[in-house]
Amino acid sequence: MAVLPDEQRPAGSGPTASAAGPIWLCRVCAAEWPCPTARTLLPVEHQADPLTLHVC
Repeated sequence: MAVLPDEQRPAGSGPTASAAGPIWLCRVCAAEWPCPTARTLLPVEHQADPLTLHVC
């Protein structure tokens, strides 16, 4: 099934995709994650096993 570009689809048919997330925000200050406070605290909190902070 071919998907038409937005400008060629019938009016009112809506967009073909609309994903907006995930949105990574701090629950406390609503800054982009990791916020400045988290950047300071996370290494301290994970000092015993720093690999838990590793992102693949």
